[in-house]
Amino acid sequence: MTGRVLRFDSPERRGKSSSVNEPANHEYDSMAEPLAAWLTEHLDDVSRVEVGAFDRPSGGYSAETLIVPITVTTSSSTARRTIVLRREVPEPPVYPVQVGVDNEIEIQWRVMSALAAHADVPIASLIGYEADPAVLGSPFFVMDFVGGDIPREDPPYVLTGFYADASPAERKLMGYRCLDVMAGVHAVDIGEAGLGWLTDSDVNDGHRQLSIWRDYAERELDGRPHELMMAAFDRVADELPRTDATVLTWGDARLGNVIWQDFQPACLTDFEAAALAPPEMDLGWCLMFEQWSHALAGVEVSAGVPSLQQQVEHYSTVSSHEVEDIGPWVLFAAARYAAIVVRIMNRWVDRGLLDPDQTVYLDPIAPVLKPLLEA
Repeated sequence: MTGRVLRFDSPERRGKSSSVNEPANHEYDSMAEPLAAWLTEHLDDVSRVEVGAFDRPSGGYSAETLIVPITVTTSSSTARRTIVLRREVPEPPVYPVQVGVDNEIEIQWRVMSALAAHADVPIASLIGYEADPAVLGSPFFVMDFVGGDIPREDPPYVLTGFYADASPAERKLMGYRCLDVMAGVHAVDIGEAGLGWLTDSDVNDGHRQLSIWRDYAERELDGRPHELMMAAFDRVADELPRTDATVLTWGDARLGNVIWQDFQPACLTDFEAAALAPPEMDLGWCLMFEQWSHALAGVEVSAGVPSLQQQVEHYSTVSSHEVEDIGPWVLFAAARYAAIVVRIMNRWVDRGLLDPDQTVYLDPIAPVLKPLLEA
């Protein structure tokens, strides 16, 4: 096993950390042969596939992500390429289940397939989906690897790496391009893309989402207190604007779920939380995450990052959707993130990686929830 270090930056825990053990890469070696056989069947005109060493990148808390070099032999050539394998984990989903499909891998595959066919946004070339757990132990899908830069959470991208090293103009460009591709996701024709399965309701407004997320949060808390999160949900219930707009929402729209090449989006990732909902769900999430990333790092907003109002106006322009009041949606996003943190900490307790009486779930979102509630 290898270790991931969790860092907590609340005043009570500053400087403290907790180590979480994860599988070492060699533990995936037994998957090489069945994956090679599966790829031979799913790639066109292929007689042989050799699978190299599995690499599990850091980051991500839902499906397992593995980067795998392969050598592909066809009737006329042999070539090397790199693929990405995303495999379902055995625990319940990180995000609340909104429809009959509770397999996050299947949700991602179906949404990405629809985007590849019906949207003008960059998606990795998809190779195949496998529902049978007998092949690799759980359902999975495979796509081509897309190289580039990713604004990672650990270490914080606002402190180090290509984003921190970028010029103000480049950071401004990234902010607007992220909104552009978000609007591209929202522009998908739900019926034409066959995405009606993402809801079982005739009403898909923000208050339906509020009910889903609050129920999820209360289940995960299981009687424990979380005053900030529940206060946020209460205020959102009072202030969330009514809207009739329903779009395909990305679910985790942010800079870190875009692979960047020369400060332009090269590939969108992570659609396991996709839903049919108002577009402000994504916009509020994206704006909240930018605030949280800087607040958790303890720094002012990076030079060049457009203001909240500038980003709202840009999104409204490129999407042709007038945003009435983004404030409650940003607060709703912070409350949702707080609930996700509770779920993840519960998962680690179940794995024996954290003590059952841990209160870590209170910490990560506090730097952004408190100022939003005090505003």
